[in-house]
Amino acid sequence: MPEVVGIQFIKGGGVFYYRAPSEQLALDSLCVVESEHGMQMARVVRGQRSLSEDRTRGGLHNVLRAASPRDQEQYKKNERREQDAYRLCRRKVLEKNLQMKLVDVNFTLDGRKAVFFFTAENRVDFRELVKELAHALKLKIEMRQIGVRDEARRLGGVGCCGRPLCCSTFLKDFSSVSIRMAKEQNLSLNPTKVSGLCGRLMCCLAYEYDGTLAKSKRRRHDEKPAHKGQAAKSAAKSQPACKSCPEPCGPPEGAPAAPAGASAPQACEPQAGAPAPGTNAALPAEQPGNASQAGASAPQRGANAPQEGARPSQPGQGQPGQGHFQRKDNKFRHKHPKRRQ
Repeated sequence: MPEVVGIQFIKGGGVFYYRAPSEQLALDSLCVVESEHGMQMARVVRGQRSLSEDRTRGGLHNVLRAASPRDQEQYKKNERREQDAYRLCRRKVLEKNLQMKLVDVNFTLDGRKAVFFFTAENRVDFRELVKELAHALKLKIEMRQIGVRDEARRLGGVGCCGRPLCCSTFLKDFSSVSIRMAKEQNLSLNPTKVSGLCGRLMCCLAYEYDGTLAKSKRRRHDEKPAHKGQAAKSAAKSQPACKSCPEPCGPPEGAPAAPAGASAPQACEPQAGAPAPGTNAALPAEQPGNASQAGASAPQRGANAPQEGARPSQPGQGQPGQGHFQRKDNKFRHKHPKRRQ
């Protein structure tokens, strides 16, 4: 397993693992590394350690050496040159009326190459600009277009939480963030509340999304209905113990359990005057003022004999669909349906 150290570039960004040199590097010391843009100055933020082969499949860049006083002096000189090159490039962009926004300028440590970072909505033809910059600065010029997130990473800043931006401190890559993450975490969907300095959704919305998703799944699992067998058992417990009791009978809640060996409880006996089990309860007694109601309900209880207080019906009356009785002034009157013309 190769020996690596964790480094971070001076202008911010995530922590990258580079192959450690033969000499020992102290923590928080400056070193010279080999990057895709050339030699750069970096700071050691994690000590030397062994890294597995699975994490080094993409290859490792090398830490060339520890930064000497001459390297540090050259780095400060390049910073002054970067400021001059930035002002020159902005003036050229305004003169040529190019639709681009210059973000940053980065010189390599040896001072042979300058990389200009810019943002633009559309493709920009900057060939004439590169020629003029190369003639004025006397070095190799590279123009690189970046996105708004990379712009925030290079410029840095303070987020709404009061801490430095995640992209400029420890994030290596930008993960995809959607508004669904904010919705499932019950956060405000106001764009000004969930957007960062770059104008995009904040990267921190994805930090707790997996935990919130797992918690919601666990809550839905706990709220599922009981199994059919358990539901049947609970329904059987709620049924009365005997047919004569309208409610479940037995000892009240909180009563002590019956001692071991005691006989099983007997079925509840009906009280005096209560109807026998399995029979219908007696109908309530008729009141004197409801004679007409008693006469109207009599045919439903059984016998077709004429009732007291009711006029004898004519043949064909009282049959379904041929008419109905209407009460008026305690008398019954037959009302025939309208005949078709």
